[in-house]
Amino acid sequence: MRSRATRRALLYDVFDDMTDEDWDHSLGGMHALLWEGTELIGHASVIQRQLLYGGGAWRTGYVER
Repeated sequence: MRSRATRRALLYDVFDDMTDEDWDHSLGGMHALLWEGTELIGHASVIQRQLLYGGGAWRTGYVER
């Protein structure tokens, strides 16, 4: 089953402090999923952000859950 519910279940299994707010933060961005056969064994999402520094704007991102 390759669904949002599968990804959510994995994160709640791995992180004992996972909250609904944390889950909401992981929904945006570009997702990377790691499968072993039919089992989801890894998930991360890179969330794009803009940093303002030295008079310029820089595209950056961070890995969320």
